[in-house]
Order: sequence, then structure tokens, then C-alpha cells
Amino acid sequence: ARVRSLPGDELKATIGFHGNRGDLLGIWGIGLNNRFPDIHIHYHNGVDDPGVSDSDLAAFERQLRQMEITTWSVHQYKPALHGFAEPVAANYDELASTQAHLNVHALRMFPGIFK
Repeated sequence: ARVRSLPGDELKATIGFHGNRGDLLGIWGIGLNNRFPDIHIHYHNGVDDPGVSDSDLAAFERQLRQMEITTWSVHQYKPALHGFAEPVAANYDELASTQAHLNVHALRMFPGIFK
């Protein structure tokens, strides 16, 4: 997950699938850096992904609270590994992928995120 915007752009949401510890604890926090206080952050993770531990997720959630992000969610899918939502990945999990994508599409209920 990389957070990028051009000067003057307003980032409304960021969605991450099966990231890694660096994505969770570094790139998102540094990239957001309180520039987008109304952003919606949604992260989707396979419970059995060895690249993201429970302590990593807890640290990520603490970081979101410290940044005062008000709308965020962490979704866990079991049994799912890294790459669960990528159809060509060895660890593809159709049920977890479908659930994750339905959760992402539910973001359309929030006004102003998608045009």
C-alpha cells in the first residue's frame, strides 16, 4: 500500500490487501502523516499470513488511533495466507477474496469517497 497524491488532491480512502509489516507500520503512517484527517482506511489480511503478526496489527491500530484517524477497519480472513485475494497467487482463497471484495464495495455507502 502506497499513499500518493498530487498537491491539491484530496485522498478519501486507502485500501490494503495482504500487506506486510513495512506497509502497516511504515509507509501508511509516513505517507498519511495527518495530512488527510477524514480519510477512510481499510486493511484486509489473511489470519495465517506469516508476514503480518498479531502484534503488527495491534501496533497498526495504535498508530491509527494516535494519528486520530476516525474511520478505519481491519478485516481478518481465516484460513487465508498472503495473496489470498489475488487469483493467480498460489495462496488464492476464493471465499476470503470474495468476502474482502464485498467489504471494499460496501465503501460506496460512504458519501463522497467515490465519484
